[in-house]
Order: sequence, then C-alpha cells, then structure tokens
Amino acid sequence: IEKTLKLSQKLIQDRVLPDKALDILARTITRVSSTTKIVNSKEIAHEVSLITNVPEDNITQEDATKVLNIENKLKETVIGQDHALKDIADSLKRAKAGMRNENKPIGSFLFVGTTGVGKTQTAKALALNYFGDPKKMIRVDMSEYQQLDSINRLLGTPDGEHKGILTEKVRTEPFSLVLLDEIEKAHPSILLTFLQVLDDGRLTDPQGRTVSFTNTIIIATSNVGTRQIQEVFNTTQDPTKMKEVALNEVQKHFAPEFLNRFSGIIVFNPLTKENVKKIAYLLLEEVKKQASTKGITLNFKQDLVDELIKRGYNAQWGARPLERVISETVDSYLAEKILDKTFQQGAEVTIGPEIL
Repeated sequence: IEKTLKLSQKLIQDRVLPDKALDILARTITRVSSTTKIVNSKEIAHEVSLITNVPEDNITQEDATKVLNIENKLKETVIGQDHALKDIADSLKRAKAGMRNENKPIGSFLFVGTTGVGKTQTAKALALNYFGDPKKMIRVDMSEYQQLDSINRLLGTPDGEHKGILTEKVRTEPFSLVLLDEIEKAHPSILLTFLQVLDDGRLTDPQGRTVSFTNTIIIATSNVGTRQIQEVFNTTQDPTKMKEVALNEVQKHFAPEFLNRFSGIIVFNPLTKENVKKIAYLLLEEVKKQASTKGITLNFKQDLVDELIKRGYNAQWGARPLERVISETVDSYLAEKILDKTFQQGAEVTIGPEIL
C-alpha cells in the first residue's frame, strides 16, 4: 500500500489520490488473481510501469549500475567532450540517488557550442543509455516558434481542438528526454513558458491540464557564442578560455532567471583532427553494420580512411562535413554495387581510395 501511494503520487499526474492509488491496486489484483494471487510491491511497480510507460527497472531503482556507468557509455559515441559528459553523468547520479528535488526534471542542461560537435549526439546517447531507447527523445525545433502565437502549436489551443506538440508527447511518454533545439531562436515570451517546467517540473496547458516533466531530462541547445569559441580555438585551444567566452555570450543573450533554472550550462569544444579521426571510425563501423544486414562483410583500407578524414575535417563545422563525405562516397558506392548485384549476400569486400 505504501508503494502504491508513493508511485501513484510520483508518476501519475493527471489524477488525484486516493482514486489513482485505488485504481492501481484494483488493476494489479485483477492481473495477478489468476497467477500468484499475491499483490506485493513488485507487482505494483509492474502495473505502474504498464500504465505510465516508465520502464520497471527505473521505477524500482534497479538500474543504479546503469547510471554509475553512464559516463563511460556516453563516451563510446560522443567524442572529444569528456568534460561535458562528466558534468552530465554527475548530475544524473545525484538524481538517481535521490539527491534532487523530486518536483523538478531529472536534469536540465543548456548545451552551448559550435555546430557539429556532438550536442545532439549527446542527447541521443542519453536517450539510449538512460531511458533505454533512442526513440525516447522528444525533439522540438525552437526555430519554428519565433512568433508568439506559435505557442498554441507547442501547448495546444484553449478550445482543445488542437493538442500541443510538446504537452501531448510528454503526457503520453512521461519518461523521455526533451530536446529543445536552437532555443535562442524562440520568441522570448515562449522561453518564459519553460521557467515553470525547469522550476516546478510541470506545465499547465491552455485548457488547465497539468503535464508533469519530473521524469524527463531536458536539454536545450544553442549556437550562441559560436564565433567567440571558434576564435579561441583557432589561437590557444584553451578549454577554460573557451568556456569563459561562451558563458559571457550566453549571459548577454538569455535572461538570468532563465539560465539559473538549468542544472548545468555545458560548453562543448570544437573538434580536433584527432577527434574527427575517432568519429570517422565510428561512422564507418555503422556502415559495416548496415552492410552486414545485407549479408555483406565490409572492410576499409587505411588509406581510404585517411583520405575521408582529410576531406571531412573542418574545425568550424565539426563532424557534419565528414558525415556528408562518407555518405556521398562510401554509401553511394555501396548502394550502386548492391543494386547492380555486384555485391551479394555472403560477399566479403575490401574497399580503398579507388572509390573516390
């Protein structure tokens, strides 16, 4: 009974006690009556998981080991941003240990940095490694909300005719990562809407319904300070100086009451050539996996890899040019050979710079 009260209070926001707790008990009794005939806290947690779509191991705190290892897991796919990943991991560990305000999101971060350095990749990696599924990410392009009246698309209309893109997704998937991309492009009054989310872990839509964000991680990304970060990188590559100039620009652009609501402001550094080299191997490994689904074993000559890195490295644009180069060369070459049946199931292929 204590577990029922605790979990219903924490995870079911659109109903009230004792009604929601009694409903959980009734549902659990019905489900177990033909099997164990024992209603214990584990069965209650399982029922709440079924109702809320929150994974059971997160409800029961059995994923502590996963959180302890999350920094290392993030480093497997996010290259060159170890300082940022440590800050994020430390915040999540505090949350998992209960050292956080339960009325706030699990964590809330403002990611600042130049384009293509891993801000969105970090969000995807968090969705996978914390929430267990890369699809557990609600992505909102804030550049689409530059006009004040566009808030109705975000939160819904007062007459209920149109549901809010953000509120409805969080209502149906309460255990998710919310990614607010390019937040500096949103209308200032729309940004104020998120003060309630960051401070109280909830948002009231125009119809008066409250949506809980207490089981979400919120990440806002911004390119504010890009030019200043790049200037420091081009001269000294001093990470402390890069963070200093970035935070200075962020403070000029955003109101203090907005910035103070975040768990952390994380500055991402531009990528070095060595970083891009590691990313190249990760991207090519993905190409190998895709080829293997067609029954093709794929290998790359080192001189091809070196040339791809040479063509794809751009300190200003991060990893995006590299992704484009691999897509336009390696992916296009493989697609043509698969379609004309040169490469068929069971084939082992090694490709080199000749494809360029």
